[in-house]
Amino acid sequence: MTWPLWLCRLLPYLGRCQADADVEEELRLHLELERERQREAGAEEGEARRAARRTLGNAVLIRERTRDVWGWRWLDDLARDVRHAVRGLRRSPGHAATVVVVLALGIGASTATFSVVYAVLLSPLPYPEPERIVSVRGLTNVTFPGLRDDTQTFEHLAAYSPPRRFAWRVEMATRKGTLVAT
Repeated sequence: MTWPLWLCRLLPYLGRCQADADVEEELRLHLELERERQREAGAEEGEARRAARRTLGNAVLIRERTRDVWGWRWLDDLARDVRHAVRGLRRSPGHAATVVVVLALGIGASTATFSVVYAVLLSPLPYPEPERIVSVRGLTNVTFPGLRDDTQTFEHLAAYSPPRRFAWRVEMATRKGTLVAT
């Protein structure tokens, strides 16, 4: 049975303490072996230890590169960043409250903006077969009710009038119970 790649990469992260201890032990063994080689070559104890460290290289860098090979470094970095942020927020609760309020307002505003943009620009038109919609413009001496009643070409008609720049004066009067606009 072969294991999925993501699971093979996740296992060392789950057992990170043990994996870190294994890397530390292996580095210690390599350092000890190199120290022994240096002593066999005739170096004194202190000089053999320094030469072994120079030969092996930077142990911290070796540990970091080993963790990079495991493939979940970003998860480790994320966990470290979250721990650091939580510690910082615990130290100053007023700042933490401000951060929470600002995040809530930001998330709420982003959600509201996206909802409006989606409803106005991105969502499909609420008509069947919107690719068949046409715009009829420039008709003179034709009223919408007349066009709607007399046409055989269109299945449905709708009218739209863009808002005017200047408000028109509308006078309303009541004549025998009906509302008349002049």
